[in-house]
Amino acid sequence: MNQFNTFALDIASYDAMARSGARILRWPTGQKQYEILSYDLPRGLTAYIRGMAGSGGLDYVAAISCLFDIYLCMARLGRAAIDLTNIRQAGGSALFDPAGNPILAYLQSDTPRLAETYTDIIPDGEPGLSFSLSAKDRLRALKRDLIMIATPRSGRCDALARGGLIENFLSGCGRQSINFNPYLVDWPSLGPIPRVMRDIADALTTIFQDLLERHVDLAPGLAEKVRHAADLFAQAWLNRSWHNAWHLQRWHFPWRIGDVAVGTSPKMLGRLLGHLYQSHGKTVIRCAHGGERPFFDDDHWGLSEFPFCDRYLGHSHGEADAIARRHREGRLIRVHDQPPVCVGLGSRRHQNIYTMMHDRADLPARQAKKVMFVASSFLGEFSSHIPAIKPADVLIADLEIQVMSELRKAGFEILFKPHPKAVIGSGSIYQGCFDALVSRPFDPLRDDVDVYVFDYAGSAFFDALASRRGVVLIDTKLRPFDPTTIDDLLARIEIVPASADEQLRLRVDPVALAAATKRAGERQECPDWFARRYFDGAESCEWIG
Repeated sequence: MNQFNTFALDIASYDAMARSGARILRWPTGQKQYEILSYDLPRGLTAYIRGMAGSGGLDYVAAISCLFDIYLCMARLGRAAIDLTNIRQAGGSALFDPAGNPILAYLQSDTPRLAETYTDIIPDGEPGLSFSLSAKDRLRALKRDLIMIATPRSGRCDALARGGLIENFLSGCGRQSINFNPYLVDWPSLGPIPRVMRDIADALTTIFQDLLERHVDLAPGLAEKVRHAADLFAQAWLNRSWHNAWHLQRWHFPWRIGDVAVGTSPKMLGRLLGHLYQSHGKTVIRCAHGGERPFFDDDHWGLSEFPFCDRYLGHSHGEADAIARRHREGRLIRVHDQPPVCVGLGSRRHQNIYTMMHDRADLPARQAKKVMFVASSFLGEFSSHIPAIKPADVLIADLEIQVMSELRKAGFEILFKPHPKAVIGSGSIYQGCFDALVSRPFDPLRDDVDVYVFDYAGSAFFDALASRRGVVLIDTKLRPFDPTTIDDLLARIEIVPASADEQLRLRVDPVALAAATKRAGERQECPDWFARRYFDGAESCEWIG
């Protein structure tokens, strides 16, 4: 294959190229070309749905609850269309696995319809209870129902999820709690999509298509396919959300729900249940996840987290302050005029990492510093990240190969920690890039390393901030740093920028990378003021109200 006319668009294809000896990647699209999908698209979709807010009806509730999911699908579709257009204009060909890339396969083929399995469309029928739960889950649901009936509602907290800050909150709120799993509900089967929801889908699709065609010269056939797929995604999500909202209006549970609902990382069901609790005068609390949010201006994130939410709990005072300020200044999408009250709860997990590691003796000096490269997740094109969060899987993998290879050349011992959900093919793309593979879960308390290197700031990155180890972040320049907290972050870590080369691959400067990693290895602490600001929070839960 001619590697300069072939564009590998997924890990499987890139892996195949590596095994054939073609290790030079060429990418079709510059990162700035994706910015319309990262910023203009979610704000345009939100502005349209916010125009419906005055009605406060079922249509608005359903639309705002699934809007983030529609945006995810449209952003993935838009990225595929942009890449294919650029490949066509360059006179090249796209290489990908059709089974793992249904959107690309549809856009590249003569197939008239996108595979319905991708959109989770259920055949039309009269709405009613689906009774789709397994026998085991039905017993669990019955047990939950009996507990809800037997437990007084006044002062009770219903946990829509568990883990992380939710556990902190439940153990300190002084309220009785029950587990309310949204997936242990017999949600209704889907009937025909209501006409009003079909009209909303058409409007959202038009917004997406107009935005894309103003910036991208789509071929006529491709433009038609993009519109069809976008409309299919929008109708599928709106139909499901509307029938679920319709079901909640007729549900027998409202007389059983507690005074407070708490959850995290909401999906469509979590947002719909948030509206249910609010409509009955209850308090909805949503908890942060990851912990890195104070340091990044993730514009689209408000569309995911803030619908139907009264209180938002961060890992610290620093996180709560940054999010509230960002909302006031319009640096994230506003789904409602009135934002939730942001509270710094405090993270016991990170307080524990900080205390235990700073009570230990210093690491012994060693000539070759140990570096753990903590890799980004590769989810595959079927559920790929949106351009506002991460580069495409192939670009990440290619960058990771360069980073690990250059660090080894500079004399560092490299431990490679792939993400547990990674889709990395046969792994031949990483051959010779590291000294040892780490397969266990990430845990700073167990790692004998001097420096952590990350190409994405997620939950493991935030765990590392609480440790006594040096931290290096490779900045792919997709997530802008929060200007009000960047100085705090720079006091704790080293940041190495990655820029596009002439082949549009992401590359770091080897000298700058080695120097930053060496400096990070000399930082054997997390400053006390940093820990107080970003891991500590409220002394009590009296703010619940």
